[in-house]
Amino acid sequence: MACGESSSVSSHPESVPAGDVSPVEAAQAAEMACLTRPDGICQTGLSFLQLGDPMDLALPEEMEATEAGARWLEGGGFEWLERVIQLPEGRLIVEGSFLDQRFINDSLRASCVVNRMRIESPSFSAAGGIGVGSTLAELAEAYAGSDVGLIPIPDYDLLDVQPDTSHIHFLIPLPATLPDSLSLESLDPAAPVTAIVVM
Repeated sequence: MACGESSSVSSHPESVPAGDVSPVEAAQAAEMACLTRPDGICQTGLSFLQLGDPMDLALPEEMEATEAGARWLEGGGFEWLERVIQLPEGRLIVEGSFLDQRFINDSLRASCVVNRMRIESPSFSAAGGIGVGSTLAELAEAYAGSDVGLIPIPDYDLLDVQPDTSHIHFLIPLPATLPDSLSLESLDPAAPVTAIVVM
């Protein structure tokens, strides 16, 4: 996603008679219901901060959040803005759009939007009540019936757990030794969710 572009879900899905709801309409309705929860982690973000919002969006006062810093990061020929928000319990890390360093200018930097957020606070939860501190067993139960992708991230000692029915990524500690055949069943069911990423 480039700066200035936003991703969104229609805020007014059309009403259709029960039984005639398409999977897309059902997903839109579920997202809208999620966004009404002040503590909900939804497919597009949080109720007060969503993918595609301006990076400098003010946070609600009732959050009791403080800005812990913002900085420009770079890698792979790109730059992006990282904003760290300290919460009463944990923190929220918001990253902007990736900007190609060959074409970057102040106008592009100023128009960046939220491209990814990492929630490191137990104050928020996704479907099934899964949040930071939930166990892998609870995550597996909440997303029963979903195929789950498991992606090791060895540079950060994390394992990305992503149900195929969600755009939400759950991060757990990477086991010291990975099994030959990586599956939910091969992992410690007590492994805690340490962060949740929406992108």
